[in-house]
Amino acid sequence: MNQKNILTSIFGIVFVLALLSFTSATMTVSFQNPSPYENSFNVTITSDQNESISLSFSPIQDSDGDEITFDLNVFSINANETKTVAVNYDTTNFDFEMGKTYSTTMSINGSVSGLEQETVPFERVSFCGDSQNEGNLDVSIDDISVNGFGDEDDYWYLFDTIEVDVRVENNGNWDMDNIEISWALYTTDGKRVDHGDLRDFEIREGDEETKTFSFTLDRRIDDFDSEDAILYVKAVGEIDDSDSPYDGNESCNADSLNVDVKSGDDFVILRNPVLNGFELEDFTLENETFTCGQDVMVNGDVWNIGNDDQRDVYITAYSKDLGIDKRINVGDIDAFEDENFDFSFTLPENLSDKWYNVVLEVYDRHDDIFENSEDDKSRFVLSFKVQDCHIVVPPSISAELESEKAISGKEMTIKVIIENNNKYESLYSIIPKDYEEWATLKSISGDIVRIAPGEATEVLLTFDINRKMSGDKIFNLDIVSDEGEVVKSQPIGVFVEESRTKVVDFIKANWKLGGIILLNLILIIAIIVVAARIYRK
Repeated sequence: MNQKNILTSIFGIVFVLALLSFTSATMTVSFQNPSPYENSFNVTITSDQNESISLSFSPIQDSDGDEITFDLNVFSINANETKTVAVNYDTTNFDFEMGKTYSTTMSINGSVSGLEQETVPFERVSFCGDSQNEGNLDVSIDDISVNGFGDEDDYWYLFDTIEVDVRVENNGNWDMDNIEISWALYTTDGKRVDHGDLRDFEIREGDEETKTFSFTLDRRIDDFDSEDAILYVKAVGEIDDSDSPYDGNESCNADSLNVDVKSGDDFVILRNPVLNGFELEDFTLENETFTCGQDVMVNGDVWNIGNDDQRDVYITAYSKDLGIDKRINVGDIDAFEDENFDFSFTLPENLSDKWYNVVLEVYDRHDDIFENSEDDKSRFVLSFKVQDCHIVVPPSISAELESEKAISGKEMTIKVIIENNNKYESLYSIIPKDYEEWATLKSISGDIVRIAPGEATEVLLTFDINRKMSGDKIFNLDIVSDEGEVVKSQPIGVFVEESRTKVVDFIKANWKLGGIILLNLILIIAIIVVAARIYRK
């Protein structure tokens, strides 16, 4: 009895398996990705049972509501047969957008195998569209450099300036004429942010050219909220060879690059600084200068380039050389929005002619400087040149003889009065010269003098006058600035008297007494002469 039950069970299992083999099927499905530029694609199906199969597709809509529609396919398939069918579709009114992905859901309904569904993605739109590349152009994004917080082709920040080198090679057998490079920047969800073209050129067979263009990530920045960037480039040219079967045909090749755009950081930056109405290039004022005592007005934009609102933002401005230490309150800035900032300062009077920097830093409400995920701080340096501060006004010089007289062979002292006519304190070196032929400089009371603006100082020059020197004598007095420049050279004249004996000096000093003595001598001589004549007689 038990043996009979076991056999019955075995036959039952075999019967069920046989029944299942007739009531289910194993089906495999493969397909091509449909193209935006075609009107059909192939679906290949294999089933291990005879069955009837229907293919249906969900519609796809573009941004205007126009649809891609697919034909319904119904067909039969034999057991273990592989069948390929063409699915037709219509994209006449459909607008495929660059960077965007499109897909349909394909439902495969088998009479035995049941329902199976597959996602069928369309190929991405080519930047060349449906243009062919019969001239065998090859286009590649060759090099990228970033001015800002980003790093080449790894990641970019909003407001970075991107410079792109594009290499175009003619790998075909014919010359190419009127080659034009076009580029476009899209977000990963298909929004075009920027685009441009380069001037056309030609490339001979086997040659290559590298062209450069640049753009700034400053357009529609909120489109990059949680989105990255796709950069497309293409070269379109005309085959220029009468021997080519494609002579005059357009040839196109394209390249693209996906780059991470970092818009999720809490990061606030400064943009578009202006000094006294002059726009700066990369925070540097190249072609304008300021001078001492001038008032400088600074203004610009404060941009929140993160996707979170920021509160109580402020800026600090600092320069040790210029004596600047300011806080500029900005306030609240919403995500991807900006506010203005401005402040002013006056340049000191005693600056040297050179470049000066003002460091600007942006802080959050917690008094922390804004810092991105790459550890870059929101710090910017304004650079400008100060010039003609020392438009030197020569000092005024007057001189007078401090000694009673200037006498040959004697010591002479001249007092020089120097007045500083500048608006700043001046340091002068006092250098007498061109006196060596008639005198020797014995001493100078101060060969270096520091004079406050509008003030004057005295310097005493002591000379030993050479013997046998007399008459009008001149020497020059050079006034030299602390930068080594002769700011004034003034001649100073003095009359040197001859040196006399003590007797002559005594007589000149006592001329009346001398006259009496001389008269007496004459009388004595006369008496002697008269007496001698009388004695002879």
